[in-house]
Amino acid sequence: MTVFARDSAYRAKQRAAWTPERRAAQSARRKAAAVGVSITHYGYRVLTGQYVHPLAKNGSLAEHRMVLYDKIGPGIHHCHWCDKLIEWNSGDYDTDLCADHLDNDKLNNDPENLVPSFFECNWNRTNPCHPRLRDGDAEEIRAQYASGGMTQKRLADRYGITQGAVSRIINNQRRIRT
Repeated sequence: MTVFARDSAYRAKQRAAWTPERRAAQSARRKAAAVGVSITHYGYRVLTGQYVHPLAKNGSLAEHRMVLYDKIGPGIHHCHWCDKLIEWNSGDYDTDLCADHLDNDKLNNDPENLVPSFFECNWNRTNPCHPRLRDGDAEEIRAQYASGGMTQKRLADRYGITQGAVSRIINNQRRIRT
């Protein structure tokens, strides 16, 4: 008997041993054993064994995403901060919905503490190194640049933002949270 014939016979025997019923039972045992809670290295609480939830990936689901999904439901929503249209698991960075903690406490998953947020708004709000514009700053930047009194570079230095951000504000290329 050749090596190939022996391997084929072995594989056929293994396939026959794994019936659909046996596969389903093995899968059910694996899923039942995997139910639990853990904290990620980012500080978020993750639930395991959540195979039926629409947001779960391989049975894992961040608790804050589950709580916000139960609060607002599926579909398209507006960002709490900039009003941009976003949706759950869109697969596109520009429209994917993030669950934002209003108090910045990653373990406070109370429904009243969670709001839908565009990734950039969520990141800008919680990153202490990222400068934020105050109310009316975008309009001031546009007016000062239009009067010809200041360059984009000087405006960027004055407001603590990048020259690219000033350019986007002046050209109305994207909505800036003010």
